[in-house]
Amino acid sequence: MALLVRVSKANQNYDRQVTELTAYASNKGMEIVEVRIETISGAKKNTQRKGMQQLLRLAKSMFKF
Repeated sequence: MALLVRVSKANQNYDRQVTELTAYASNKGMEIVEVRIETISGAKKNTQRKGMQQLLRLAKSMFKF
Protein backbone atom coordinates (compact mmCIF):
# COMPACT_ATOMS: atom_id res chain seq x y z
CA MET A 1 0.00 0.00 0.00
CA ALA A 2 1.12 3.53 -0.70
CA LEU A 3 -0.04 6.62 1.15
CA LEU A 4 -0.60 10.01 -0.41
CA VAL A 5 -1.40 12.80 2.01
CA ARG A 6 -2.06 16.39 1.05
CA VAL A 7 -2.25 19.72 2.76
CA SER A 8 -3.07 22.97 1.02
CA LYS A 9 -0.63 25.27 2.78
CA ALA A 10 2.91 24.91 4.08
CA ASN A 11 1.85 25.89 7.60
CA GLN A 12 -0.62 22.97 7.79
CA ASN A 13 0.39 19.70 9.43
CA TYR A 14 0.01 16.31 7.78
CA ASP A 15 1.18 14.18 10.74
CA ARG A 16 -2.34 13.21 11.80
CA GLN A 17 -3.19 11.97 8.31
CA VAL A 18 -0.07 9.81 8.20
CA THR A 19 -0.67 8.46 11.71
CA GLU A 20 -4.31 7.56 11.07
CA LEU A 21 -3.68 6.02 7.66
CA THR A 22 -0.73 4.03 9.00
CA ALA A 23 -2.86 2.70 11.87
CA TYR A 24 -5.64 1.76 9.44
CA ALA A 25 -3.24 -0.09 7.18
CA SER A 26 -1.71 -1.91 10.14
CA ASN A 27 -5.14 -2.96 11.43
CA LYS A 28 -5.97 -4.38 8.00
CA GLY A 29 -2.64 -6.23 7.76
CA MET A 30 -1.33 -4.03 4.95
CA GLU A 31 2.29 -3.09 4.47
CA ILE A 32 3.04 0.51 3.54
CA VAL A 33 5.74 0.61 0.87
CA GLU A 34 5.68 4.32 0.06
CA VAL A 35 4.51 7.56 1.65
CA ARG A 36 4.18 10.74 -0.41
CA ILE A 37 3.29 14.11 1.02
CA GLU A 38 2.05 17.00 -1.06
CA THR A 39 1.56 20.65 -0.25
CA ILE A 40 -0.72 21.71 -3.06
CA SER A 41 -4.24 23.03 -3.55
CA GLY A 42 -6.92 20.38 -3.92
CA ALA A 43 -8.17 22.35 -6.93
CA LYS A 44 -5.07 21.42 -8.94
CA LYS A 45 -5.34 18.72 -11.60
CA ASN A 46 -3.79 15.34 -10.91
CA THR A 47 -1.30 16.03 -13.69
CA GLN A 48 -0.02 18.97 -11.63
CA ARG A 49 0.44 16.89 -8.49
CA LYS A 50 3.99 15.57 -8.28
CA GLY A 51 3.26 13.08 -5.48
CA MET A 52 0.24 11.69 -7.32
CA GLN A 53 2.26 11.22 -10.49
CA GLN A 54 5.04 9.45 -8.58
CA LEU A 55 2.58 7.02 -7.00
CA LEU A 56 0.89 6.34 -10.33
CA ARG A 57 4.30 5.46 -11.82
CA LEU A 58 5.01 3.21 -8.82
CA ALA A 59 1.70 1.41 -9.23
CA LYS A 60 2.25 0.92 -12.95
CA SER A 61 5.73 -0.49 -12.34
CA MET A 62 4.47 -2.90 -9.68
CA PHE A 63 1.36 -4.09 -11.49
CA LYS A 64 2.35 -3.70 -15.14
CA PHE A 65 -0.79 -1.82 -16.25
